Amino acid sequence: MIKIVLLSAFLITSHGLSALEINQPLPMSSVNDKGELLINREHVIRYRPWDVSALSDDKANLILHMAGRSSANKLIQPFTDRLTAENIASDKLHSTTIINLDDTLWGTRRLVTSKIKHNKIKHPKTTFVLDNNGKIRSQWGLKKESAAIIVLSASGEVVYLKQGRLLDEDIDQALAVIKQQL
Repeated sequence: MIKIVLLSAFLITSHGLSALEINQPLPMSSVNDKGELLINREHVIRYRPWDVSALSDDKANLILHMAGRSSANKLIQPFTDRLTAENIASDKLHSTTIINLDDTLWGTRRLVTSKIKHNKIKHPKTTFVLDNNGKIRSQWGLKKESAAIIVLSASGEVVYLKQGRLLDEDIDQALAVIKQQL
């Protein structure tokens, strides 16, 4: 009996099962420890609680969820480069980047937060969420030390999900899905 339970637990974790399902809304989730990063004109940071209901309900949403480490950023960088080249108007697609600060290398949390602050200044219409305790990763069943691309329809349903390393075909597919949702 114990062997069956252990085998089941191994299969679930090794296949990276997610709580996210295609054509279903995101599970209700919130971040109260840190949360959405806000910057005023003097570049002073403050945070406010963030939850899934904050996502735009009148346009498609792109969510980038990543561990707070450079290896996760490298996983998603080819996609973000291509997305930037597409020059999709922010009135048609809202982008939210969620950084799991619970999944940073020891001693790098301040550096990660500083980089996110600079990204917020560079991309003021993007929502940046700092998840101090990894709550979203856990609730959504996402992989540790990784990154995920999630596309939501204007009605809030997951229409695309990809975790980990992105092949060119994955990037092409994600961009095609985004364009279909516009």
